[in-house]
Amino acid sequence: MIFKPSTKSICLRFLFGLSITGFLIYGILYNVKFDQLKSMLVSWDLNSLCLALLFALIGILIRGVRWALIVNQMGKAHYALAIHTAHAGIMLNAIMPLRIGDFYKVMFIGRTGKFTYNKALIALGFERLLDLLILYSFYLITLLMMGMPNSVPVNLFGQNIPKTFISNSFNSIAIIIMIIAFILLFLQSRFVKKFLISAYFSSKGLIHKSLFKLYMFQKSFIGAVRLVRSPFQLSFICILTLSLWLLFALSVYFVSFGVEDVHLDFIHIIFITSVALLLVQLPSVPGGWGLFEMGGVLAIVSYSNLDVSIAFSVIFIAHLCQYIPSIIIGLYSQLILLISSPLENKL
Repeated sequence: MIFKPSTKSICLRFLFGLSITGFLIYGILYNVKFDQLKSMLVSWDLNSLCLALLFALIGILIRGVRWALIVNQMGKAHYALAIHTAHAGIMLNAIMPLRIGDFYKVMFIGRTGKFTYNKALIALGFERLLDLLILYSFYLITLLMMGMPNSVPVNLFGQNIPKTFISNSFNSIAIIIMIIAFILLFLQSRFVKKFLISAYFSSKGLIHKSLFKLYMFQKSFIGAVRLVRSPFQLSFICILTLSLWLLFALSVYFVSFGVEDVHLDFIHIIFITSVALLLVQLPSVPGGWGLFEMGGVLAIVSYSNLDVSIAFSVIFIAHLCQYIPSIIIGLYSQLILLISSPLENKL
């Protein structure tokens, strides 16, 4: 049995994400000097932007290959179609709310592949878990390497906020995520599985739905690991996941070269990228606009002496360098899928 969200809950989620995005954008733009921002954007080094676009493009292509490998370890699907499905899904997530692209990937692969929708959903969950694991590892390792910032305050939302407060917030988030990770590992035990099944059949209403979601999560990770037939392929998928997020970090790194007097080392760049991409996992408008910028700006200003306007310009351009290739590749892949779908149905 699958619980489908109501139209009311979908609208509430979208409005919640929209309100968060609006609040965060207001907090960032409150201290941005628009004349300085405009002059920086016009004078940006084009060579740095081209390199940033190239690395983001390669990262997006690797995401498609990784999705094809995951679904073919759990069933059978045409590699080219799986890659195009992943790229189209990334594009839809960038322009449509509520992560419609993720549902698109599941529905398309479940319809054209030689396996069920349930396996396609497990593949999606496994892909998301790998991403979160790598990004959190980046976040935790670089956070430990960054040390403590100076005590100079940062002006956000019209208030002077000490950098140490922002740093302590990052430390608290790391601890909270670690506790959640231990809870999720505990949920994988057989005892929890039996308990969830028993409680599910004896409950009603909201508790009934919540227990079902917990059970499906518990089933997704274990099911994905069992369905992966080749340890070598699993290792290769993990290496691709590590590589694609490092490529996105390199994209941000080369964006920072486009501004004079911006000298951020690669460890700091990985920290910035991991914070921004982890925040994007929260509900927001399509493309993660607002959350990505807030996470990136906080990660920059808390461990450097850069102005908020400069930090915002770097993150905004870095976001564009990842957003534009995803739209272009996604549109091309969607066109290929529209052409090939009739052929697929005849096979």
